[in-house]
Amino acid sequence: MDIQEYIVAPGNFNFVDLCDEADEADRKTLELFAFGTFETYCKYRDQYERLNGPMTWKLIQLLVLSVVNHHENTSVSIDSVLDQHGVRQGIHWWLQQQLPQLTDVYETFDDVIKDMIKQEGIDARIDHENDSIIVREARALRDVYDPTFHHLQVLQPSDISNQSLINALEVLRNWQNNHVEAMAKEFDITKALLDPNPRKRKSQVLGIS
Repeated sequence: MDIQEYIVAPGNFNFVDLCDEADEADRKTLELFAFGTFETYCKYRDQYERLNGPMTWKLIQLLVLSVVNHHENTSVSIDSVLDQHGVRQGIHWWLQQQLPQLTDVYETFDDVIKDMIKQEGIDARIDHENDSIIVREARALRDVYDPTFHHLQVLQPSDISNQSLINALEVLRNWQNNHVEAMAKEFDITKALLDPNPRKRKSQVLGIS
Protein backbone atom coordinates (compact mmCIF):
# COMPACT_ATOMS: atom_id res chain seq x y z
CA MET A 1 0.00 0.00 0.00
CA ASP A 2 1.26 3.47 -0.88
CA ILE A 3 0.86 5.49 2.32
CA GLN A 4 0.62 8.86 0.59
CA GLU A 5 -2.10 7.61 -1.75
CA TYR A 6 -4.04 6.26 1.22
CA ILE A 7 -3.69 9.50 3.19
CA VAL A 8 -4.92 11.76 0.40
CA ALA A 9 -7.74 9.43 -0.70
CA PRO A 10 -11.18 11.06 -0.33
CA GLY A 11 -12.99 10.12 2.85
CA ASN A 12 -9.92 8.87 4.72
CA PHE A 13 -9.59 10.77 7.99
CA ASN A 14 -8.08 8.15 10.32
CA PHE A 15 -4.59 6.71 10.15
CA VAL A 16 -3.48 5.49 13.55
CA ASP A 17 -4.34 1.83 12.90
CA LEU A 18 -1.75 1.72 10.12
CA CYS A 19 1.13 3.01 12.24
CA ASP A 20 2.23 -0.35 13.62
CA GLU A 21 2.37 -1.94 10.17
CA ALA A 22 4.36 0.81 8.45
CA ASP A 23 8.11 1.33 8.16
CA GLU A 24 9.81 4.10 10.14
CA ALA A 25 9.44 6.87 7.55
CA ASP A 26 5.78 6.05 6.92
CA ARG A 27 5.08 5.82 10.67
CA LYS A 28 6.32 9.37 11.09
CA THR A 29 4.04 10.56 8.30
CA LEU A 30 1.04 8.63 9.63
CA GLU A 31 1.68 9.98 13.12
CA LEU A 32 1.62 13.54 11.79
CA PHE A 33 -1.70 12.99 10.05
CA ALA A 34 -3.20 11.06 12.95
CA PHE A 35 -2.27 13.43 15.78
CA GLY A 36 -0.35 16.40 14.41
CA THR A 37 -1.05 19.93 13.25
CA PHE A 38 0.58 22.23 10.74
CA GLU A 39 2.32 23.85 13.70
CA THR A 40 3.93 20.55 14.70
CA TYR A 41 4.85 19.88 11.07
CA CYS A 42 6.79 23.15 11.05
CA LYS A 43 8.25 22.46 14.49
CA TYR A 44 9.72 19.10 13.42
CA ARG A 45 10.03 19.75 9.69
CA ASP A 46 13.47 18.16 9.47
CA GLN A 47 11.91 14.88 10.66
CA TYR A 48 9.33 14.73 7.85
CA GLU A 49 9.34 14.55 4.10
CA ARG A 50 8.23 17.82 2.53
CA LEU A 51 4.45 17.97 2.20
CA ASN A 52 3.24 18.18 -1.38
CA GLY A 53 0.00 19.88 -2.42
CA PRO A 54 -2.44 16.97 -1.88
CA MET A 55 -0.83 16.05 1.46
CA THR A 56 -1.04 19.66 2.66
CA TRP A 57 -4.68 19.83 1.58
CA LYS A 58 -5.53 16.71 3.58
CA LEU A 59 -3.69 17.98 6.67
CA ILE A 60 -5.66 21.24 6.47
CA GLN A 61 -8.88 19.21 6.34
CA LEU A 62 -7.83 17.22 9.40
CA LEU A 63 -7.09 20.42 11.33
CA VAL A 64 -10.51 21.80 10.43
CA LEU A 65 -12.01 18.49 11.56
CA SER A 66 -10.27 18.89 14.94
CA VAL A 67 -12.07 22.21 15.41
CA VAL A 68 -15.42 20.99 14.09
CA ASN A 69 -15.34 18.00 16.47
CA HIS A 70 -15.76 20.51 19.31
CA HIS A 71 -18.46 22.65 17.68
CA GLU A 72 -21.23 20.31 16.63
CA ASN A 73 -24.73 21.82 16.54
CA THR A 74 -23.36 25.34 16.76
CA SER A 75 -21.55 27.95 14.70
CA VAL A 76 -17.92 28.99 14.80
CA SER A 77 -16.32 32.00 13.15
CA ILE A 78 -14.11 31.36 10.15
CA ASP A 79 -11.28 33.36 11.69
CA SER A 80 -11.49 31.23 14.83
CA VAL A 81 -11.00 28.08 12.76
CA LEU A 82 -8.18 29.64 10.76
CA ASP A 83 -6.36 30.64 13.93
CA GLN A 84 -6.34 27.15 15.44
CA HIS A 85 -3.75 24.40 14.84
CA GLY A 86 -2.01 26.38 12.09
CA VAL A 87 -4.92 26.19 9.60
CA ARG A 88 -4.20 29.65 8.18
CA GLN A 89 -0.50 28.85 7.93
CA GLY A 90 -1.28 25.57 6.17
CA ILE A 91 -3.46 27.32 3.60
CA HIS A 92 -0.69 29.85 2.90
CA TRP A 93 1.71 26.93 2.41
CA TRP A 94 -0.71 25.21 0.02
CA LEU A 95 -1.25 28.40 -1.99
CA GLN A 96 2.49 28.93 -2.37
CA GLN A 97 2.87 25.43 -3.79
CA GLN A 98 -0.18 25.39 -6.04
CA LEU A 99 -1.06 28.94 -6.98
CA PRO A 100 1.70 31.30 -5.88
CA GLN A 101 0.01 34.21 -7.64
CA LEU A 102 -3.05 33.86 -5.37
CA THR A 103 -3.27 34.79 -1.69
CA ASP A 104 -6.99 34.51 -0.94
CA VAL A 105 -7.02 32.44 2.25
CA TYR A 106 -10.78 32.78 2.74
CA GLU A 107 -11.69 31.57 -0.74
CA THR A 108 -9.39 28.58 -0.31
CA PHE A 109 -10.91 27.89 3.10
CA ASP A 110 -14.36 27.81 1.48
CA ASP A 111 -13.06 25.20 -0.96
CA VAL A 112 -11.69 23.12 1.93
CA ILE A 113 -15.08 23.11 3.66
CA LYS A 114 -16.94 22.28 0.44
CA ASP A 115 -14.56 19.40 -0.24
CA MET A 116 -15.03 18.03 3.29
CA ILE A 117 -18.81 18.20 2.87
CA LYS A 118 -18.50 16.39 -0.47
CA GLN A 119 -16.39 13.68 1.19
CA GLU A 120 -19.01 13.39 3.96
CA GLY A 121 -16.49 14.27 6.64
CA ILE A 122 -18.74 17.00 8.00
CA ASP A 123 -22.29 18.24 7.66
CA ALA A 124 -21.96 22.01 7.67
CA ARG A 125 -22.84 25.22 5.89
CA ILE A 126 -20.76 28.33 5.28
CA ASP A 127 -22.53 31.46 6.51
CA HIS A 128 -20.87 34.25 4.53
CA GLU A 129 -23.14 36.90 5.98
CA ASN A 130 -21.74 36.25 9.46
CA ASP A 131 -18.32 34.95 8.37
CA SER A 132 -18.90 31.67 10.16
CA ILE A 133 -19.48 27.96 9.69
CA ILE A 134 -22.71 26.42 10.91
CA VAL A 135 -21.79 22.91 12.00
CA ARG A 136 -24.59 20.37 12.11
CA GLU A 137 -22.51 17.25 12.57
CA ALA A 138 -18.96 15.94 12.37
CA ARG A 139 -19.27 12.65 10.51
CA ALA A 140 -15.66 11.74 11.21
CA LEU A 141 -13.47 12.07 14.27
CA ARG A 142 -9.75 12.67 14.41
CA ASP A 143 -7.60 9.91 15.80
CA VAL A 144 -7.13 9.96 19.57
CA TYR A 145 -3.70 9.51 21.10
CA ASP A 146 -3.49 6.90 23.84
CA PRO A 147 0.01 6.28 25.26
CA THR A 148 -1.04 2.77 26.24
CA PHE A 149 -1.18 1.75 22.58
CA HIS A 150 0.73 4.35 20.58
CA HIS A 151 4.49 4.90 20.71
CA LEU A 152 5.30 8.32 19.29
CA GLN A 153 8.02 8.63 16.66
CA VAL A 154 8.42 12.41 16.40
CA LEU A 155 5.69 14.20 18.33
CA GLN A 156 5.75 14.68 22.08
CA PRO A 157 2.63 14.10 24.21
CA SER A 158 2.54 17.84 24.93
CA ASP A 159 2.18 18.48 21.18
CA ILE A 160 -1.09 16.55 20.99
CA SER A 161 -4.40 18.13 21.97
CA ASN A 162 -6.64 15.16 21.14
CA GLN A 163 -5.60 12.67 23.81
CA SER A 164 -7.32 9.73 25.44
CA LEU A 165 -9.23 10.07 28.70
CA ILE A 166 -6.55 8.02 30.45
CA ASN A 167 -3.84 10.47 29.43
CA ALA A 168 -6.04 13.46 30.21
CA LEU A 169 -6.63 12.12 33.72
CA GLU A 170 -2.89 11.69 34.20
CA VAL A 171 -2.33 15.31 33.18
CA LEU A 172 -5.06 16.37 35.60
CA ARG A 173 -3.49 14.35 38.42
CA ASN A 174 -0.10 15.93 37.80
CA TRP A 175 -1.66 19.39 37.80
CA GLN A 176 -3.46 18.58 41.04
CA ASN A 177 -0.26 17.38 42.69
CA ASN A 178 1.67 20.46 41.61
CA HIS A 179 -0.95 23.13 42.22
CA VAL A 180 -4.01 22.14 44.21
CA GLU A 181 -2.18 20.64 47.18
CA ALA A 182 0.16 23.65 47.40
CA MET A 183 -2.85 25.97 47.28
CA ALA A 184 -4.59 23.96 50.00
CA LYS A 185 -1.53 24.19 52.24
CA GLU A 186 -1.32 27.94 51.66
CA PHE A 187 -5.02 28.26 52.45
CA ASP A 188 -4.57 26.36 55.74
CA ILE A 189 -1.72 28.65 56.78
CA THR A 190 -3.73 31.77 55.91
CA LYS A 191 -6.72 30.43 57.81
CA ALA A 192 -4.53 29.73 60.84
CA LEU A 193 -3.07 33.23 60.79
CA LEU A 194 -6.56 34.68 60.82
CA ASP A 195 -7.72 32.50 63.73
CA PRO A 196 -8.68 34.73 66.71
CA ASN A 197 -7.24 32.24 69.22
CA PRO A 198 -3.48 33.08 69.49
CA ARG A 199 -2.48 29.70 70.98
CA LYS A 200 -4.46 27.76 68.39
CA ARG A 201 -3.13 30.03 65.63
CA LYS A 202 0.49 29.34 66.61
CA SER A 203 -0.10 25.59 66.78
CA GLN A 204 -1.74 25.49 63.34
CA VAL A 205 1.01 27.48 61.66
CA LEU A 206 3.70 25.30 63.21
CA GLY A 207 1.78 22.13 62.39
CA ILE A 208 1.40 21.15 66.06
CA SER A 209 -1.72 19.17 66.88
